[in-house]
Amino acid sequence: MNQFTDPPESGQPIHVVMAAGGTGGHIYPALAIADQLRALDPNLRITFSGTTRGMESELIPRNGYDFAPVKVIPFSRQEGWKRFLVPFILLSSAVKSAVKFRRERVDLVIGMGGYPSMPAVLGARFAGIPRLLHESNAIPGKANKFALSFTKNLGVVFAEVEERNRGAQHDVRVVGLPIRDLAPAATLSGRDPLRDRLGLRSSDRLIVVSGGSAGAVNLTNAALEAASNCITADDTVFLIKTGGKDFDRATEKLAALPAGAKVHLIAHIEDMTDAYESADLFVSRAGAASIAELSQNAVPSILVPYPWAADDHQRHNAEAMVAKGAAVMVADAEIDGKNLALLIDDLLSVPEALRSLSARASTDEHRHAAQNMATWALSLIKNHSNRK
Repeated sequence: MNQFTDPPESGQPIHVVMAAGGTGGHIYPALAIADQLRALDPNLRITFSGTTRGMESELIPRNGYDFAPVKVIPFSRQEGWKRFLVPFILLSSAVKSAVKFRRERVDLVIGMGGYPSMPAVLGARFAGIPRLLHESNAIPGKANKFALSFTKNLGVVFAEVEERNRGAQHDVRVVGLPIRDLAPAATLSGRDPLRDRLGLRSSDRLIVVSGGSAGAVNLTNAALEAASNCITADDTVFLIKTGGKDFDRATEKLAALPAGAKVHLIAHIEDMTDAYESADLFVSRAGAASIAELSQNAVPSILVPYPWAADDHQRHNAEAMVAKGAAVMVADAEIDGKNLALLIDDLLSVPEALRSLSARASTDEHRHAAQNMATWALSLIKNHSNRK
């Protein structure tokens, strides 16, 4: 037995590494788990592991957590010849992580999927440290598929993933998608600050268009064109999140629209809880985090899966929502201003349709996901039998 198989020494704070990065879909659920771990044990030490290439290097410190960068790149054609170095870079970073984990007395590594998580998860395996994975999509990503070959514990959102991985070699639990416990300002004050800021009338319907963490040019273009094509345009207002890189181009395109189109552009929505509380309808990509938040807030939605997502997992996510009557799905190749305007008009003109989508989307299954994962994590640290 050594310091990594024994429970933490008395007086020695538990140290957990959260391995997450790349996109908000991995980072925000990791932050939710970290928040719950702190709530359960205020003395617990949490370090985030990720790369300097994604959002994590800015987002993690901004949320009050320590960030330790690692070197790793995705196996992607965009990397050119460097992608063939991925196994060597990963192995080197994993060994360095293992040495660091031993030196810093890390007790557990939680991997949230995505290539930035791999050095820490593999490093934990080398160091003999317990590992806990979370998979948010209906089709597990390549990183988690690989990690499952040497990790026993997996929390999932979709029951289909649990069924496919059920067996003696794995402990797979449907825990939901961790969402941070941030109450919307509208709930606290009785007012709707987002609608107030946009100057909306009580009769106005708000369509929020969000293409994920970085925005989506295709969704932005379709929404801008739909804004001047909707027959309900007189009382329909669009709030379009463009992402920082596309904001200037979208602003120029907005200036060329016919007079009367009611559109507000924003590079980033700082408080998504306000947006969910205020929206009558969401147009969104189908990442797991987006779907979980739409469901948690019972928001009717038009889902446009990102067609180049790994293993087409966003389409599978959206199909699961459509199957239970909780959303409408449109392929990215088919979305344009005319089609989107027709869909919006159809939904807004039949209030019962919006109410039905909202009711079928509504779920409480994600509310306790962060606590489920945090409690599981602490039990793994204390349970010797899981340290292998």
